[in-house]
Amino acid sequence: MDTSGDLPVSRQGSFYPVDLACQDYHELNPDSHKGPESLHPDTKTFSHPSGAEVHVTQDNVGRLMLFGEGGPPHSLLALHTPADETQVVALYLHGKWWPIGEVLKTSSKSRHGLLIVQSVMERVILFLLSQIIFGVMEKPLGESMYFSAPSALEYGKILWQDGEAVGFYTIKKKGSLCDGCTGQSYLLPVLDTVFVRTHWRRNGLALQMLQDFCTSMSKESVLGISRPVSTSMYGGTVHLKDKESPLYRNCHGQN
Repeated sequence: MDTSGDLPVSRQGSFYPVDLACQDYHELNPDSHKGPESLHPDTKTFSHPSGAEVHVTQDNVGRLMLFGEGGPPHSLLALHTPADETQVVALYLHGKWWPIGEVLKTSSKSRHGLLIVQSVMERVILFLLSQIIFGVMEKPLGESMYFSAPSALEYGKILWQDGEAVGFYTIKKKGSLCDGCTGQSYLLPVLDTVFVRTHWRRNGLALQMLQDFCTSMSKESVLGISRPVSTSMYGGTVHLKDKESPLYRNCHGQN
């Protein structure tokens, strides 16, 4: 990550970043171009929920590219631990530092269940879940699989539960380009990534997202799933093939 300067630390309020108006990616961190001499933070350290304190200094602040290769050059300012810049503890949004856990929360009761990613901040949350939560914070030891950063036009849904973003899935739509080099396109809709945060697993949420994918593509005769497929996701696909399974009946419009 490229380094940047000192920025003020947030105070927890009744609203979270996703609840605040943001029409453009440049509004996420309008002060990010300023150096330490232009900003006078009241607090020089950030208290992580684990109890660790991270100093808000130029050495501990870097930039995360929001979109994958070839996408718009939008970035996020991130506060990381001194020893490991992949260990992000906070993001600088709307002129304040926000703990990662708070960025994933909402005070809006209307955000519940699976909702299509549309707003700027929802794109940020999709990035966080894909690259920081799955990619680093909740990645099992020895796990080599990773998700590519979602594109600026990625079709995805975030699963909201009890005021928090607890999971997501993304789709490669039929006809969309496979990459920016070959000109080849997907011949069928493909479930590309699925993730449920550790605390909310074993509650059927992954199957809920798999079912939502199937029902939202009910007019398609053939659907695809990206490889590699985890053991739990493979179990879900077995249910899709079992005509006696409730998941099969729901996906095929049977009572």
